[in-house]
Formats: sequence, structure tokens, C-alpha cells
Amino acid sequence: MAHRLVPSGACVVTYAAIGSLGPAGQGITPGIDLDAVTPANIGTRPAATALGPLLNRVAGLSEADGAPPAGMVDLDRVVVGGHSAGGTAALHTCDPGWVPGLRAVFAYGAHTMTATALGHGEAAVVAIPAKVPVMLLGGDRDGVIAASRDRYGRGDGAHDPLRRTFEEAIGHRRGDSWLVELAGAGHFAICHPVDTTSGRAFLEPGGGADPTVRALLGDLIAAFVAASVGPAGGAGLEDLVANELVAHWSRR
Repeated sequence: MAHRLVPSGACVVTYAAIGSLGPAGQGITPGIDLDAVTPANIGTRPAATALGPLLNRVAGLSEADGAPPAGMVDLDRVVVGGHSAGGTAALHTCDPGWVPGLRAVFAYGAHTMTATALGHGEAAVVAIPAKVPVMLLGGDRDGVIAASRDRYGRGDGAHDPLRRTFEEAIGHRRGDSWLVELAGAGHFAICHPVDTTSGRAFLEPGGGADPTVRALLGDLIAAFVAASVGPAGGAGLEDLVANELVAHWSRR
């Protein structure tokens, strides 16, 4: 994904963090402040603990560190994105008051239905600030989300946290936020190779995605980033969601 986005003019920064996984012990984590998403604190502060230090580090890099020359990285135009739990961290961080320079967030295979273990009710979808454009991406064969239903309580009706997040967590209709579901895509369609560090890959035997699906994901994200940080509108996205690999899309 980084290699796909860089030619479009983006500087892509990724990171690896080791931290608490709750009862599962220690492991690779996007860095989520779980206390920030409890009922008492949700919406009062950012949930992504790595973003501040990461952006400070980028701001302090010099050409001697192998970084781009001064002036080539614009920290006034920041887009935060993630996959699975990393996507959830991004969704809970969509307020420029928490992340200076933030222009947009995107997430694949992520939602804001919150675990009952954190004190939320059955199948509760929590709101996000959404003060910047949001793109929610997913596959209509996401085995990880389907198998994780018990974390959120059974609730009533179908388990569709992605669409519910888009409809219930974003409290406005400005026309700048998108939901796109890809036909036949699973939880790891955005990864190549499949991310075994997640500890969830066993839920989708065979995993991965057709290269054409990954290519479309890259095109969708690149177009969304361009529309969010530059003068371009959403015309590119409107063309892309007409692709036959798109099972469902919505805009608000």
C-alpha cells in the first residue's frame, strides 16, 4: 500500500509497536488507549497512543537520517489510516484538535462497535468526531469480523458493524465520507502477504486477495487522500465505485 501511494505524492510512514493485548499478553499493537474508549471517556481524547510521538519524530527528522529534504513533508496535510484494530484507532482519532494537520482518516476491516468488556452495551456502535472526511473500506466476506461477534454481545439482527459504523457513528452528511465494500474480499485483502502478526489469520484459511482487489483498494485510498488534502473533488472516487468489484458503496 505504501508503494502504491508514494507515486501519487504521499509520504507514507508505518510503524511497529509492542504493547499490551489485554488478557492475551504482549504483542504487536497499533497502540490503542483502551481507557479512552470506555463509556466514561469516549470522545474526550484520542485513542491512538502512537500518533503524537510518530508525527513528532517525523517533524524532527533530517536528511542525514535518510529522510526527505526539509520542506518536502507537509505536516499540515496529515491522513491517518489503518487496518483492523489499526483502522479502529484511526477512526477514533478523526479530530484535528487531537492530531495537528489532520485532513482525513481511512480504515479497512474496522469499525467502532465496542467490546462489552469495556463497559458498553450489547452490539453498541459508538460515535466518532468525524471532523474530517472518513473512508470506511471492507470486504463482503470478512471472516474475522464475522467470527468476532461475541466480543460485542449478540444484540439483535444481522452483525454488520461496518455499515452500522458508517450510518450511526458519523453524525453528519457533508458528502465527504465514503463506505466501500468489495465483492469477495476478506479481512486481509489489504495485506500482501497476509498479516500473520494479527493472530487472526487462521479465521480466513487461504487469506489474501486477488491482485486486482488490492489494486482497486490502492486506487480508492489514493483518490480519497487526493480529494481530502488537495483541490480535487470526489469525481475520481465516483468513477472508482462504479467498478464491478464494488459490492456496495455509500456517501454521506
